[in-house]
Amino acid sequence: METSNVFDLWVGSTTMHGTLKRVNDWITKSCRLAQMRVQIALLILAIGCPYSLGQATSTASRDGMIQVGIGGTYGSPDYNPKGIGGLTYYAGIDFHYFGLEADIHQTTLWTPYDLGQRTYVGGPRFVYPVGRYRPYVRGVLGFGQFIQQRGYYDTTTSLPLHKLYGFGGGLDILATHKINIRAIDFEEQRWPGFSNHGLTPYVVTVGVAYRLR
Repeated sequence: METSNVFDLWVGSTTMHGTLKRVNDWITKSCRLAQMRVQIALLILAIGCPYSLGQATSTASRDGMIQVGIGGTYGSPDYNPKGIGGLTYYAGIDFHYFGLEADIHQTTLWTPYDLGQRTYVGGPRFVYPVGRYRPYVRGVLGFGQFIQQRGYYDTTTSLPLHKLYGFGGGLDILATHKINIRAIDFEEQRWPGFSNHGLTPYVVTVGVAYRLR
């Protein structure tokens, strides 16, 4: 290969690397801004919603329920002995016994080894309403990736996505006409394509959700 061609290839790869790095930095900053907006919005909604437990139960049973929530998450990443922590954003719709839910688990706020995880999952769930209590089980499909932080939260590198599947369950409580409490949610994942033997992390979440209906 001629020297000029090698130089052109080198310049092209360097330019592409710089572009990808700028895109990744922009996505990271956008995620942080979105997290702050969601937290502020949920706080305002929680403060402004009146307490109406009986109405919450009857409305949810009659029409189905749509909720959008945020929670604190602890995870076992299955690659070192210490856990990691962060936030989970979730949204779902239930029609009495059956529903759908999508989650983003971002366990990148507390990372003893500066290596977090981010997963995007969704799937069906089965709910068994008992008064204001809603125990459920669910299955998920999605993607996961490692987030290398290099000691600073705003200095991150997103590693390649891996396909995953999993299962879990938990308990939602209808606290008011507009607010649901996620008392517990457990999700165990399988990353079959990771390395030679796969990966089996799990996450546990406690949160609060605003009911759109």
